[in-house]
Amino acid sequence: MINKKTLEKIVIILILIFGIYLIYSASITPMLGEDEERIVYSKKFINGEIYPENLSESGQTLFFYAITGIPSLFFNNYLEILTISHIFTAMFTVFLLFIIYFLGKKIENIYFSIVCTLFLLSFPLLFHLSLIAYVDAQIAFFSALIIYSIIRFDKNKTIENLIFLSIFSAISFYFKNSGVLLIFLTFCYLIYEYLKNKNIKFLLIFILITSSILLPHVIMNIIKFNYPNMPFLNYFFKYPIKEISWIKEATSTLSYAIPSIPFFINTFGFIQFILLIFAFILILQERKIEYILMLIFIILFILLFIESYIFSERILETRYLTIIFPQIAIINAYFLYELIKKKRIIEYFIVIIIFILLLFSLLNTFNTIDLTSKSIRYTPDYIAALKWIKENTNTYDKIFTVYAGALKIYGERSSVSIGEEFPELMRGTNSTYDYEILKKYNVSYILIWSAFVGRDYIIPESNIIGAFTPTFINTMLQDTKHFEKVFENRETIIFKLL
Repeated sequence: MINKKTLEKIVIILILIFGIYLIYSASITPMLGEDEERIVYSKKFINGEIYPENLSESGQTLFFYAITGIPSLFFNNYLEILTISHIFTAMFTVFLLFIIYFLGKKIENIYFSIVCTLFLLSFPLLFHLSLIAYVDAQIAFFSALIIYSIIRFDKNKTIENLIFLSIFSAISFYFKNSGVLLIFLTFCYLIYEYLKNKNIKFLLIFILITSSILLPHVIMNIIKFNYPNMPFLNYFFKYPIKEISWIKEATSTLSYAIPSIPFFINTFGFIQFILLIFAFILILQERKIEYILMLIFIILFILLFIESYIFSERILETRYLTIIFPQIAIINAYFLYELIKKKRIIEYFIVIIIFILLLFSLLNTFNTIDLTSKSIRYTPDYIAALKWIKENTNTYDKIFTVYAGALKIYGERSSVSIGEEFPELMRGTNSTYDYEILKKYNVSYILIWSAFVGRDYIIPESNIIGAFTPTFINTMLQDTKHFEKVFENRETIIFKLL
């Protein structure tokens, strides 16, 4: 039988091999998401062309801008920086796997840590997001890191461990604003510690450190937007949105919880979802604080996700749930490990079935990585149009298009966002009016890709304005006085404003 030290070496080597495969896959993955345009801002941020307050109204991805902007010190091509950004993202996921592995060892032993790692590997969505320059893999990393830091502090209550826990909790918010829930998770644990030991010192130190780190974000937003963009503090400031009563939000969220079950089964996978339910029952019986905290965090986030889905004007994506993937993996591993410890035939039979199902999930993960790395979102015709813009327009020219992420990466030009007038433009009833509105926004060119053309300017199944209409296109084709067609292929048309 393999001893534990040898087994640990084997596991670490396997994680490293998988990590190399994941990083390689990330390096060959093309641009797949509009939000990957953030690498343009990271380059400008590192080069001193823009400042933190220009990055986004929330500043939530400030650190990620800095990290992905570092390659701009050595590369000028956005596509090269995009590749490095993909590699950075994949590295966070590799670190996440190691954290989950060592977290499992700290909670139980090496066998438990292997099961935790297998469950995490059974989330194909996580590894799809690990190949593109989004921050969802990073927030999953911090989610696991903070759980690890809480358990480490729980076993050895030193000021040093508390400082690390506080810093990791606060920094997570700068990667993605859902990190505020990780801060809340840590806060709840320290409240529990205070109630148990009647020592408020740790709680006060945590509040001091996290407040100090988050204070620049709050001050920056209050100065520029008169709005802190920080949960809890927001309620003391006015924000120009329609207010919804807490009672209506709570009742609507709870009423939608049951109908949304198929969505979560599809996101987590059937086996993960079913095990989570059984683990929930087991945790309520055993009442171990570390698992109770993780369970509370999962339930809280799912309820907030449902609430946001109901009241948000945007379609919420499954990628927002990656923050709870580490907790689900650990909790499900706990349930499975408890079954194994019973050493009865029926439990062994159930465990074997679960591992067989996990094997299929693992195969799906590898298949997802392969498909993602070979995917093509932007067609050769669209890329050709973007290259034409890069080669035939001035750097100061403003381009009017929808979903302009690829324009910024491949075309290296800025886009123009037209707000209230967009619906009227797309109706195409008056070409002179259209021309005057576009000129008001200093538009020089209009880029139209057939993938972003629809019968209505509202994207189907959403409230998002963001599609060109055939009426608008025909209006420009007919008005040669104001619009000149300067480029055309099978999928794209570029107009120049005269």
